[in-house]
Amino acid sequence: MARDKTLEQILETEQPDLNLQLTPVPSSQAAIEQVRQDAVDFAIAPLPGNHPTDVTIDPIAYDGLAVFVAFSYIEREQGLPHHLQGQLSLTQLRQLYTGEITNWQALGGPNLRVKLYLPTQPELIQVFEQRVLQTPEAIEKFRRFWDLETLPTSNLSNSLENAETFITSSESDTFITFSEAEVIDGGVIPTLEMLQQILQDFEAEARLGSIGFASLSQVYGQCSVYPLAIA
Repeated sequence: MARDKTLEQILETEQPDLNLQLTPVPSSQAAIEQVRQDAVDFAIAPLPGNHPTDVTIDPIAYDGLAVFVAFSYIEREQGLPHHLQGQLSLTQLRQLYTGEITNWQALGGPNLRVKLYLPTQPELIQVFEQRVLQTPEAIEKFRRFWDLETLPTSNLSNSLENAETFITSSESDTFITFSEAEVIDGGVIPTLEMLQQILQDFEAEARLGSIGFASLSQVYGQCSVYPLAIA
C-alpha cells in the first residue's frame, strides 16, 4: 500500500463503483460480531493471537509494537535514549510494567521516576502480554499491578474477550495510586496524546522518565519520542 494513500482512497481508485460506508466499532471483537450477524459485508481489524474459525480472514497488512521514551533534542544528553543506548531488554521491559523497577537508575539511566502509559487498543495489550510478558505468572502480576483483579487469573489465554475486559477495567479509573510502588500511573490514553504527554513529562520542571507503547504505524515519523530497540 502506498504510504501517501489510505486504504479507502486506493479502493475508490481501483473499484470506483464500490460504495463504502464506514462504521467504526470499539474493538476487533465487535467488528467480528458485525460480520457474524451479517450487519456488514466485511471488516478490517487487527487480529493478534488465535483467529476465529467461523469467519474468513485474509491478511492485508502487518504492524508491530513500538516501545518508546521521550526524545528531546535540546536535552538529548540527559535523556533516556542516550543513557539506555537506545535499547531495553525484554526482561527490563517486563520489570518496568510489573512495578519491579521504579527509577531509571536501576537500569543505568538518570535519576528519574518511572511513569507508565498504556494504549487504549485492547489488541495492543494482548500483543504486549504475548510478546513481552509471555508467562502466565508475569501476565497475572501485570494485571494485579494495574489493579485488574476482576480478570480471570486462572485462564490467562490472551483472548480478545479478556483483552477487551482489560481495557474496560483500565478506563474506569480502577488504577492503584502507586504511592507504595513509587511508580507513576500515566493512565490509558490515545497514542497521539501519549506521545505528547511523554515528552511533556520529561521537559517539565519535575522531570519524569515516562515510557509507553503503541502500534509502530502510529509512532512512525514522530519526533517527540524515541522508539527503543528491544533485545
